[in-house]
Amino acid sequence: MTKKFLYLLGFIFAIALWCGCCVQSTHVQNTSQLRAVSEHLDQSTVALVKKNIYDIYRPFCSGVWVSDKVILTARHCVTNDNEEVEVGSVVDFQTYNEFSPQGPTEKAYFAYVSGYSKTSDLAMLTSIDDVTHDTARIYSGDIYAGLKLQIVGHPIGMNWSHSDSEVMQVRISYFPFVNQKVIQVVHHIYFGNSGGGMFDEDEGKLMGIASYVRLDGDFVVAGFFVHRDEITKFLTEQEVSFSQ
Repeated sequence: MTKKFLYLLGFIFAIALWCGCCVQSTHVQNTSQLRAVSEHLDQSTVALVKKNIYDIYRPFCSGVWVSDKVILTARHCVTNDNEEVEVGSVVDFQTYNEFSPQGPTEKAYFAYVSGYSKTSDLAMLTSIDDVTHDTARIYSGDIYAGLKLQIVGHPIGMNWSHSDSEVMQVRISYFPFVNQKVIQVVHHIYFGNSGGGMFDEDEGKLMGIASYVRLDGDFVVAGFFVHRDEITKFLTEQEVSFSQ
């Protein structure tokens, strides 16, 4: 009886050990996948930068690579003092390769404003310089309330900040453009996030571009991103090839 009990105990221990290994392997695989998505998002986004009074580059907006040379951003990021877009005007930007956790770096690249939407808060830049980067694919699935996502941007000058969020609702907005389709998110987006992307958490595909926030006094109630449908419409109108 004692031997049978010991055999049974050993069998149970072996099964438990095997299951533990399975769980550990799954965890490692999931961690590896998350790390790969995170690195892809870093390499497929940029910081639009200007020099401050101390002659140091600081990010003022964000952008997403959607083709070999084209960066997608928010239209309001490239307007002049008269709230107009000057096609051909030059914008400085930095890639993740220039990011330093110790602070600002001096190297920047150049792009020019090559197009903008008249019906949504979208514009595109064409890079003058050849730079190494990943290209974001466009999300083609359903976008619905509760969908988990990742946001990458440069809030208040803090380069390449990642945050988790979820879709609150899909809406038709009347600000800043009438009938613009937007995605309302559970996230406080700030100066520097504008023009940056929201991505699905599984593959890092582009779902929206940061546009504006809704305030209650000084408190940010929700952030709004230009919807994927507006993005694909705009890129198609501009004859930019993109992948899904």
